[in-house]
Amino acid sequence: MNEYKCFFNHIPGNLEQSTYRIFEPDSKAEILHWFSREEISNTEKDEFIKALINFDDGCGNFYRYRAYFLAAEALSYFSKSYLGDVIVNQLLNWSYVYFGWQIVPKPLQAAARDALKVTDKQRVIAAFTKLLHTTTSRVTLRHAATELGKLDTGNKTAIAALILLLDVSTDEHTQRRIIDSLANIGHGNENAVQALISFLTKTSNVSLCWNIMTALGAVASCNQQAIIALVERLKNNACHNDNHYFKTAITLWELNPHHLVAQNALVKILEATNDYHLISVIIDNLLKINFDFQPVIKILSHKLASESEDVRLNCAFYLAKLDVGNQTARQTLIEIITKTENSRFDNRAFRYLLQFYPNHKDTVAVLTATQKFPENKGFFHTVAKNIESNSTHKTTYNNTSYRYEAIYNLIYHCAKNMSYVDFCYAWQH
Repeated sequence: MNEYKCFFNHIPGNLEQSTYRIFEPDSKAEILHWFSREEISNTEKDEFIKALINFDDGCGNFYRYRAYFLAAEALSYFSKSYLGDVIVNQLLNWSYVYFGWQIVPKPLQAAARDALKVTDKQRVIAAFTKLLHTTTSRVTLRHAATELGKLDTGNKTAIAALILLLDVSTDEHTQRRIIDSLANIGHGNENAVQALISFLTKTSNVSLCWNIMTALGAVASCNQQAIIALVERLKNNACHNDNHYFKTAITLWELNPHHLVAQNALVKILEATNDYHLISVIIDNLLKINFDFQPVIKILSHKLASESEDVRLNCAFYLAKLDVGNQTARQTLIEIITKTENSRFDNRAFRYLLQFYPNHKDTVAVLTATQKFPENKGFFHTVAKNIESNSTHKTTYNNTSYRYEAIYNLIYHCAKNMSYVDFCYAWQH
């Protein structure tokens, strides 16, 4: 008995004679293997588990948590432990603050969630399932169902819980989060698809309709009921605006790219829009299938007369790509190069001209005659500049909570990277 003490033997008040190999990274694999050995009794393994979860480090619980997480991972090798449910429930309490009113530091939350991924999976599934059947909190129900669905792909209990919540929720923010959760875990589930279709037919909220379309694109691939519902919306002009019409058409295309209604809807949008980005999205999607591009070529040719240089440039690019040698597209590119005051446009136009008409005499003439890039003598080299915009989201804390979190993060970092003995001396002295 007590073979585990070669890994962990805590003698309160006597650090020199104690053993703390449980905190040494090099020993972790050996410890986990110890739990898998059949010749070691379950009783002794449970004694080790019990010692780990009851460890009182005397240093603010930083090493107690590390010991606890090791015990949690050991359950994957020793799933028969009578302490398994206790450990998993504690991990849930630390991981998700909605299980109680306690304030759990963020590093502890993150570490506990990581531990849930490596502990006994069946116990975690059982704990989440039990919670779904016992909680009276809709917030808890939504979070638990989402996590259960991630952990156990296609879990019907989790999906059913989200469908129930979607049916009874009236808050737009909550509805959006439920829809997003169904998109993440409801792939191929007929009930999830039906719930989304039903909600789509009842809501007049344009923003939520957009979310539902995204969710259907994720979960309803080739689903005939979803396809029929979207076709009906397009045919009956049930869409709220042009953007919604496009989203409906592109979702239908995602479910079945060969559906004629989807293809015709995209062509209809292409003809009506003056949004250069939308033009790119539509044609890039149509290029993925065997499609008759003659109507598209005709539409693009008309759009070359647009007042927007962005639209003209995009249309010239796709026209040159779809209709090899198209002279109208070539002339448009040359016109943009010679007339535009925007260096971004003439850089792109030069690049397209070289890409699609490299040997044409007009291309050579433009490259040698233009004075916009005097360093080029018969050859053009485009330098593309990429500008990254980093959006920083700042949260305001009161001074006390901000300082506490900063100090906690610093100490937590030390606890992860120092030996227990060194940390304990620093803590106490």
